[in-house]
Amino acid sequence: MALGEGLTEQLAAVVRAQRQQWEFGVGLLDLRALKATMTRTKLAAIRAKRHLRIATFQLDDLDLERNVPACDFPVSVELRNFDGFNTLCDSGFVPDLALYRSHQFWHIDGSYDLRALSEAPHLFADCLNLIWLWDHHHDFEGSFKMALLADVVLPMHETGADYLKIANDFVFAAVPAASAQWGGRALVHEVFEANAQRPRSDRLYGGFVEYSTFRRNDFIRSCMAAIPDHALALIKQVRDIQHFGAASRRERLVEWMGHKCSLVCALTADIPIRILDGLLAGQIPLVPHNLNGFDRLISPRQQRELPVVRYDAFDVASVKAAWQLALALYDRDGVEGAERRHRFVLEGHLMEHRVIDIVLTVLNVAQAALV
Repeated sequence: MALGEGLTEQLAAVVRAQRQQWEFGVGLLDLRALKATMTRTKLAAIRAKRHLRIATFQLDDLDLERNVPACDFPVSVELRNFDGFNTLCDSGFVPDLALYRSHQFWHIDGSYDLRALSEAPHLFADCLNLIWLWDHHHDFEGSFKMALLADVVLPMHETGADYLKIANDFVFAAVPAASAQWGGRALVHEVFEANAQRPRSDRLYGGFVEYSTFRRNDFIRSCMAAIPDHALALIKQVRDIQHFGAASRRERLVEWMGHKCSLVCALTADIPIRILDGLLAGQIPLVPHNLNGFDRLISPRQQRELPVVRYDAFDVASVKAAWQLALALYDRDGVEGAERRHRFVLEGHLMEHRVIDIVLTVLNVAQAALV
């Protein structure tokens, strides 16, 4: 009875919160309508272009400038990657489409500097500004502000995306994670081939940022206690792609390739990037059953073929069983299996593939834009 009463109270609180969210959204309807009109105008302009100029930021060493324009787009594409917004402004390059990531505005203290996103419409009035949000499933305030400022919002996760629609009419479907921390296709494949035959450890691998207040921290500690000979770690510092130099990237990929399998544990029910990082390194990842949209990223058939091993979320015994199964499956397929997993990501889940998907989506939406 007490459980029922407590559940009723909690559900009532959820209803009140949803009501407050709806009322807050009503106050933004006029602003959202104005933004939507401007976005449709920019999309209509893109529809008329035969040559599309694209700017990305802080995604160097990922082969984007060469590999993305090589895709068979319906228009010719020129892509330039910049160290930052000021570099774009100084370059003389005038983009038709600019793809920003939430992480490029992030500081190590957890704050964001959104001046570039707010200045962009004034300096490049005709440019369609897209924001790819990586942390919207737990960083609600910063993500909402970026959604207000951008023309188009690209969530990374299906989890925790609905509130973004209060800020912007153009919230596209989730653009999932991509492996990027080790560089572009050529470098990653070179390092993999050079180290493909080296022995791998049976120890369960994985480094996790210790975000405060999240259940994951205690779960990882429980896994460490239950599996004494592990290679798991909780780390304090958050790093982004641009914080890795070329030498560091090579060393880290070799480190990942030293293990047969790795643990995946999301902060919420999102799809962590480390799944694709693990597969690219040839590992078999242990993936919880509760990730929203995972079967659309990697189909059940592909999960069997790679393979990917699933476990019950936050269940240590299930992790131990999945770890033992993953070791057996790795030993069964050996280097050939590692190569299969590596190529699965190399051929479809690098940053270049996500940028191509984003550009194609924009071009398709532009065809339907009405002004």
